Amino acid sequence: MTKQEYIQSLKKEVEQFHPFLRDRLFAAMQKEAAIDSYDYTHGNNEQGADFIVMTRNSVTKREYAVAVIVKSGSITNSLDVVERQISQSTTDRKNQNGEEFSVRSFWVITNNTISKNARDYINKKFDNLNIEFWDYQEVVRLSDLYMGDDWLEPHHSTNTFLQTKRQYFVDMMSRNSLAQNLGEFSLRQTVVERKAEYNSNQQKNDPPKKVNVLECAKKRKMILLEGGFGSGKTRMLHQIGLDLCDQKNDEHPLIPIYLTYQDLCTKYRLDADEVVLNEIEKSVQDELQDDGQYLFLIDGVDEANFPDREKAEKLFKFYQKIESKNANAVLATRNITPLFQKEERLKSDCRVLEIRPLSTTEIIRYILNVCKRENLSNRVFSDLSSNDLLKDIAKIPITAILLAQILKNDVKDLPSTLPELFQKFVELSLGRWDVEKGLLAQKQYEALDAIATDIAIYMFDNSLTQIGEDEAKGFFVKYVNERNTGLVVELLYRHLVDNSGIVTVYDGCFSFKHRAILEFLYARRKALEKTLPINKQMLTLNWQNVYYFYYGCLKDCPDEIKAFKDLECSNTFEKMMKLFFAPNFLLAAYNTPYDVISETLSSAFNESGHIYLEMKKDADCPFLRFSEMNFLWFFQMLMRNLYSYNFFRDAIEKYLVDLDSNKITEPDAYTLFFISMIRVTLKIDKPTDFLFDMQNKLPAQIKLGLFHEVKSEKDLSEKATTYIKKMTNKLKKNGFADKGFLKTLYNEPLTVKAKKKV
Repeated sequence: MTKQEYIQSLKKEVEQFHPFLRDRLFAAMQKEAAIDSYDYTHGNNEQGADFIVMTRNSVTKREYAVAVIVKSGSITNSLDVVERQISQSTTDRKNQNGEEFSVRSFWVITNNTISKNARDYINKKFDNLNIEFWDYQEVVRLSDLYMGDDWLEPHHSTNTFLQTKRQYFVDMMSRNSLAQNLGEFSLRQTVVERKAEYNSNQQKNDPPKKVNVLECAKKRKMILLEGGFGSGKTRMLHQIGLDLCDQKNDEHPLIPIYLTYQDLCTKYRLDADEVVLNEIEKSVQDELQDDGQYLFLIDGVDEANFPDREKAEKLFKFYQKIESKNANAVLATRNITPLFQKEERLKSDCRVLEIRPLSTTEIIRYILNVCKRENLSNRVFSDLSSNDLLKDIAKIPITAILLAQILKNDVKDLPSTLPELFQKFVELSLGRWDVEKGLLAQKQYEALDAIATDIAIYMFDNSLTQIGEDEAKGFFVKYVNERNTGLVVELLYRHLVDNSGIVTVYDGCFSFKHRAILEFLYARRKALEKTLPINKQMLTLNWQNVYYFYYGCLKDCPDEIKAFKDLECSNTFEKMMKLFFAPNFLLAAYNTPYDVISETLSSAFNESGHIYLEMKKDADCPFLRFSEMNFLWFFQMLMRNLYSYNFFRDAIEKYLVDLDSNKITEPDAYTLFFISMIRVTLKIDKPTDFLFDMQNKLPAQIKLGLFHEVKSEKDLSEKATTYIKKMTNKLKKNGFADKGFLKTLYNEPLTVKAKKKV
């Protein structure tokens, strides 16, 4: 079917031709600024016109109204209806503000032909009016002009929308990048599906395989994409959106919708239909109808301003909303997915994917490429290789990028912790070294630093991800007006926006390129003032990074570390969060006397066994769908990931030296198992031998866990080899109680066990 044939086929004026003009042609004309606006006035109160279009004179730019009269079929001799509609349309009208206006311009549009006699007759009868005629060929011409030559192709509106969204994702990836001046971003994260590694065959599962997030999202109703701050979650969501916008000739295109979890919950009240209605153009919705398939890309689950458990409850409700719809979702969050695993109905159609840390080699390779590109000396690279930073710092893209930025500017002293890295980067971005080079006045740097911090505090305290550009400028005006510095507001503002690289302005909105920068600025100010209370808010996801940077800015803070150690928890959940947050806080406060660090670490270890056992019995525990052995694997894996730092090595060894092996309780046994696994990760010599000496005091679960872990290690000690042989024989002879014991440990969810006790 040709374009001309298609227009002529729209024979039902109201049901077919009107919607084409309203939803496609006029919408495209408005988008291209050919017209200002249009109202669909067809109906009982139309006053002759089917549409009223507001447009402007090409010379004077004055706005005027055009009455549109639409007909289906050829316009020849029977002109009574057209004449009546033109006459009625000249009646004065009122706009939305109640202001009167008159119509003196008309478009008479048909999906077929208009005879010359009909045109001449109407022009003569209404010679005081400006009347244009659009026949089907003119409609085709204008459609080509404003919608593109391919407007008749299937899913044209959808393809046009995707092209627009593609540019949006490209812009977001560029504007929010901290590596814009470092060349192409070449760090590629690995994503895997998290699975328990202990199985009833007494073997550890194969290492998790790499996962393509987009392909997984197409098959699963919900994906939880987990990664620490700075791991590239937002960028990954944007890349998925970009990939979807590049779909070619897909009969059932998957439409990406990017939004924050905060907006999903507050602005849209978890209503998927409401999101589609507001985020997707109506022409796309009409074109796709029941074939519309959507992928929600939801960012910042952990950053939403709700209690942590409420975040999980809202997630379950959203899952219910999309369960029966042509919609899937990928939700990005920091390492908190245990909160979201309690619901059994999520088990079959929800997957937890994990962004794996970068290797030290990958970070060094990236920085080396920057050094070569910037012709930096080999001394810089050798200094970095010998620096302790890469041993105990988070292996995430933001680490590599900030280090590269610092090395690129030949900063002399390399940082030792991630908070110090942020401090160096912020100083660099705001012009600290430009002051030393004489390129920026000290008072300008101090002003930029103070204003950026003021904005960060305001945004964090009010749970804002962005503010209006005028609102942001207000902070500059306030600072300058309150001081007699001679600084110029606009010059300061432009320096922060154009030169710093830490903020971005898009579509009239001001925001920090990365939430971690906002959190760092907030924490640094609080550290200078020592005004951040050590209380239970630090055990929430929203405040975790702020306190991490707070301790990092204080560095030497024994009182604040002791206050955290002595912080009392009301429930198992708070105890779990305290246990999981402790190592990062201690790493940040590395200059605190080590005996305080060691005491706090010992306190955490003492609690770990108790917390593990409490969580097994807690009806609200998110892990109860795991079997007992899978739960043990998961918990020890978390402990290893969180506590396996060389900085803690001496404290760990001191803990074992001080241990009274004659008084080992069940919680102590689990604590020692976790410590032995941390020692394995730290490659301490004979890491598990101390447990073999007390194996008769260990529960069967720990004996099996040890068997799994030790069996997979190389260069076993004599005690480890003996233990493996002993356990292998015991398992062959079914030496563990009754036959169903192992099956229960490996296969039966803890929920079943809890019900049996009741």
